[in-house]
Amino acid sequence: MSLWSLHAYSPYFRERIKKRKVYLPRGTWYYYWNMRKYCEGEIDIEAPLNIIPIFIREGAIIPTQPVMEYIG
Repeated sequence: MSLWSLHAYSPYFRERIKKRKVYLPRGTWYYYWNMRKYCEGEIDIEAPLNIIPIFIREGAIIPTQPVMEYIG
């Protein structure tokens, strides 16, 4: 469920399920898609099929960069 203890992924693949339970290890976590804050433990989240639930541990660095079009 985690990648280097900084990220938590919780994919789910059932069409009729709208919510699911997710367990987050000790610490403070942020839901990647809206940056809502969660504490450790079991939580219920919305689980549409088109969005993979991704949680980021507080203090983790997420490298991002805008799309750049260039040649060279």
